Amino acid sequence: MVGKKKENGDRRRVDTSIARANATAGISVVFAGITVINALVGMKDTHSVNTSITNNEEKEESESSSLMSKEKSG
Repeated sequence: MVGKKKENGDRRRVDTSIARANATAGISVVFAGITVINALVGMKDTHSVNTSITNNEEKEESESSSLMSKEKSG
């Protein structure tokens, strides 16, 4: 009987260990997923800011070139 009782105790430890490992891994996967989402959102925001800056620079260049051509013709 002692052998059977010890076996059940060991099985509970294994079950507890497996449950704890699954919980820890699950938390890690969720954290990694949130990190990836944040990175993608950050890249999207950076792209829109860079696009806006590029558009403003192009607009300024076109305005300055049109002013220069007006000065040359006038």
